[in-house]
Parts: sequence; C-alpha cells; structure tokens
Amino acid sequence: MANSLSQKFHKIGLVFILMMFVVMNMIHAGFAQGTLEPKSIANIHNQQSADPTAFSWNTDGSNFAIGFSDGSVSVWTIPDEKNTVINTLMILSEVDESVTSIALSADGSLVSGGFSEGVVRVWDTLNGELLFDKDDHRRWVHSLAWSPDNKLLSSSSSEETIIWTMPNGNQLFSIPMSLRLLRWTPHSDRLIGNTIDTLSLVWDLTTHDIMSRIHAGTETALSPDGSRLVGVQGNRISTWNIITGQMLVSASSGHHAGISSVSWSSDSQRLASGSGILGNDYTVRMWNADNGNEEIVLTGHEDNVISLLWYPDDSHLVSVSFDDTIRIWDTITGRLVGTFRMQINDKGKIAVSPNGELVATIDGDGSVNIWDISVQQ
Repeated sequence: MANSLSQKFHKIGLVFILMMFVVMNMIHAGFAQGTLEPKSIANIHNQQSADPTAFSWNTDGSNFAIGFSDGSVSVWTIPDEKNTVINTLMILSEVDESVTSIALSADGSLVSGGFSEGVVRVWDTLNGELLFDKDDHRRWVHSLAWSPDNKLLSSSSSEETIIWTMPNGNQLFSIPMSLRLLRWTPHSDRLIGNTIDTLSLVWDLTTHDIMSRIHAGTETALSPDGSRLVGVQGNRISTWNIITGQMLVSASSGHHAGISSVSWSSDSQRLASGSGILGNDYTVRMWNADNGNEEIVLTGHEDNVISLLWYPDDSHLVSVSFDDTIRIWDTITGRLVGTFRMQINDKGKIAVSPNGELVATIDGDGSVNIWDISVQQ
C-alpha cells in the first residue's frame, strides 16, 4: 500500500514538474499575458508643431535623425542604458521647404537631407556646420544613401540620381533616371537601385557604368557581404549574383500568398520571408540562401508581415505585421521569444533599429516615439 502511494506521489510530482516547465517556457516566450509591453523611451514633438516627414537610423542603432515639414532637421543619440534620448543637433530651416528624405552616415557623424524643392544639404552632426547645399535636382529628393566609408552620397529624384563626393559636395556623376531603395556594397564600390518596376540596376563606381540589370521584383534586399541580391515575385523567391546578373537560386516558396518582405541574415547565409499579399498566409519562413531549401516556418501573425530584421548576431529575427504586433523569434529553434503590441497601420511610419532592440513610430499627433522592444528590457 505504501509503495503504491509512493508511486502515485512520484507520478504527481513528475506531472507538476512538467507543468511548471511548460509554464516557465510560456512566460519566457511572452505567452503568459499574451503580449509584452514595449517600454517608451522618448516622445518627440517639433517645437513649431511641424509634422515629421522623414526618419533614419544609423547603422548600429545608436543615433537617429528626423526631418520635418518645416524643413528642420534633428539628430538624437541613445545612451547604452536605453532609458532616454539626447538631442545632439537641431537645424532650424530658414526656407519654406519640407524634408522629403533623410540619411545618417554609418558612424553618425554626417546627416543629409533631401528637400521638396530638389535641394540636398549635408551637415556635420558634431558642430552643426553646413558642409554643402546643392540644388541640382529639379524635383523633390525621395531617396538618400551614404556609402559605408562616408566618402560618397547618392540622392535620387523623379528625374535623376546623383552621386556626390564628400566633403566638397562635387558631382562624381549622374544617372538620368529615378532610383529607389538605394544601397551600397560594403566596400563602397557599387551602388544598387530599383526602378519603378521590377528592375534593379547595379552601378560600378569606378567606371560609372551599369554592371548588371536584374529583374528581381518589387521587394529586394542586398546581402550584407554585397555579393547577392534577393528578390520576390508573387510567392517565388530568387537570388542573383550582382556582378554578372546571373540567377543563382529560384524556388517557389511554401507561402500561399504573395511575399511582402524579405531579409538577409547578417552572415549572408540565410534568408527570411514574410507573406500576406492577396492571401491569408501570414507566415514567416527561413531559408538556406545557398540552395533555397526551407528550414523553419514561423506561425502566429494574423495579417500581412510588412518588415523583417535579423539581430546582428543572427540569434533572433524581428517581424512586424499589420496585426499590430512585433514578434521576436529564435532563429535556431523557431521559438517565439516575445510579442509586442502597438498600432501598425502604415509601413512608412515604423522603423526597427538595425540592432533589433528599438523601434520608432510616427504617430497621428505628429510625434515620433522611440520604444524598447528588446526581450530583456
């Protein structure tokens, strides 16, 4: 009899331990309360009540810049504690122009602004000195991108794209077409831009010639090592060699809806894709970039997945969805680590920092909010 009771208590104990293990994992994954609360770090308003019209992070997420409808530009620094933001530069415009694009250099030492009247300006963020002021564009400047070495700046309007040399602001050369999503390779020797259709063009900065023309699709991303371009068309995902333009991998994905976002891992070995266009498949899928094999399927989103970003060490993936959630995933196991809820109704008004720990939102009241979405706040 005693032995039988002992066995029962032993089983009860094992069940209790198993239940506690499950509960602790649910808490760690953010399931116990359904979602985690993002911590507010800053709420920024323009002193003249102008609306924010452009936003940019630097490459490590330690600085950001905001452009406003009254032409003013501000630069901010986030300390390591991530408990506040520090306004390090405020440029008040003396002209009636709106900032239509903005970009911080990789190290945060320079900030460029594109304006509604076709002007491009560059300031030193340490002392606020205006380094150059050029009005070569004839239309509003919609895209800006710094080369990784900070020596070149690309700007694009509806009629042309211009490459500028720093710090003098001279034109290196111009391209007689509008390019969007401007990106530089790591050694600053090639520039990639998208036309208004599915074409991506790769320029050689030495010869000033087009190296390759790639019909990659409307959603594209350059690998961090600068060797490959990924693009999506419908639910098909493909990669290309940017120098030769040769297609390397093309696979019909497991997505049952159009792919709406795509992102490379920091080591350029894996890809992530999110879907939701013209369908009810709201999954995130991870791929081997070399052979196109699907590795992990992540489920949980209930609407279009509009943005994906890998942590710098590739340990986690951040996904942003129109279901008003931002989710953090373990990229090895596929486990959901945390879910943050916030209103997301415009892809252009939310920007996750490059380190995946912060997110900026532009709200309807004209404020810019910075939130901590690190899973260990």
